[in-house]
Amino acid sequence: MSEEKGEGAPDSKDSVEQPVVPVVPVVEPPINSIDRANEAVDRMKAENDRAEALLVRQEALRSEEILGGQADAGQVVPPVDPEQAQKDRVNKMLEGTGRSI
Repeated sequence: MSEEKGEGAPDSKDSVEQPVVPVVPVVEPPINSIDRANEAVDRMKAENDRAEALLVRQEALRSEEILGGQADAGQVVPPVDPEQAQKDRVNKMLEGTGRSI
């Protein structure tokens, strides 16, 4: 007499026990002050490189601006009387008070 085993029924001859592996949580080492200092140095180096690139761009723009070839020839600049300019500034400051010089 043979017994038929259904699907999914464990077979004592074919089953092999799987070893149980214990799960160990991964614990990261605490960050010490040296690690923090190294991270700060890396951030500062990156920021210095960025600032240097911006400075190079600013210098190039400034040199183009200076050497751009614009001329002020032909423009008439009216003479400014220093006393009148000072009175105009004072009157502008006193504008809201109703007083003037």
